[in-house]
Amino acid sequence: LGGAAASLACGLYYAAELAEEHSTMAKQIIKGGLVAAVAAHLLLLFDDTVPTSSLIIGLVCHGVYASLLPQFPFVHFASPQFIGSVIAMALSHVVWFRVFFSNVFDVPQTMGCFLLYVWLVPFSFFISLSSVDDVLPGTGVPTA
Repeated sequence: LGGAAASLACGLYYAAELAEEHSTMAKQIIKGGLVAAVAAHLLLLFDDTVPTSSLIIGLVCHGVYASLLPQFPFVHFASPQFIGSVIAMALSHVVWFRVFFSNVFDVPQTMGCFLLYVWLVPFSFFISLSSVDDVLPGTGVPTA
């Protein structure tokens, strides 16, 4: 378990370094993750085991996350888009916890769904928040 935690920490550190060095590529990766998550939500609409309301809420949450992309990597913590994204992430967690507590799913299936449907896009934004820390004041680049 300690090795898994160390591997995860190293992977997150490396991802944050890549996002810091290549913010344009990070934006494209986040956009691709957003498209993949939305496509997965739409495909899951054909499954009877997942409530449609949970999928619609998930799609709305990903729409809110998409509102952060135009100004990426400059995320303003007081902006309505950022506050809405934080609220959307909390709502998404509550909705999907209810789905998985009301039905019996295997642990790998639950973790896979959480990874793709709940965590992929918000954590990608979170990892890339450090990408504008190195911007010097007065360089004409807006700071977060």
